[in-house]
Amino acid sequence: MIIPGNSRVPLVSFVPQSVHEIIFGRFTVEEILYYAFRFKNLYENRHKAKAHIESTVEELMLDPKILRTPFVQCSGGQQRRVAIAQELMAYESKPPFLFVDEPTTGLDSEAALIVMECLRKLADHNPITIIVSIHAPSSEILSLFDNLYILAKGGVCIFSGPPDDMSFRLECVQQHQIANDRSPIEEYLRIANN
Repeated sequence: MIIPGNSRVPLVSFVPQSVHEIIFGRFTVEEILYYAFRFKNLYENRHKAKAHIESTVEELMLDPKILRTPFVQCSGGQQRRVAIAQELMAYESKPPFLFVDEPTTGLDSEAALIVMECLRKLADHNPITIIVSIHAPSSEILSLFDNLYILAKGGVCIFSGPPDDMSFRLECVQQHQIANDRSPIEEYLRIANN
């Protein structure tokens, strides 16, 4: 879907869980982002590619040296951020909606937090709505979200709202006591899976 008019900026961009399905692993990060830039922009903007790629890499907290690295040699967290960068290569503006499917799956806690901090930073500094699907997020990652939608089996929403409201909703609204050894998100996930 493209925004009407002369713009080539997609209305919605999507980063799948398996980034290897959308990226040629033998290409360097610079080649991947350059080709994405070429596909997402008008020919007359081609001279802006290098600067746009460099600023996007910086925005996603990646070392500029990564540009010369083949994608397959990047860490899992770096690969996720490169896949996100690929979707941000439109020069005129970022897509208004970015869907990111399970960006933390398979990452250690530090790499997962960095990926999510990058998404938070993108949302804070750009007119972009980012929707993320995520399983079993840490409390630190949860604090980065504006709103959560916790879905139970069958797609039933059992919580909708800011992360800070989770304890209140469980205890006061649903009159459900949180076990001492569980965080609110763990309790909601237990409810969702029963």
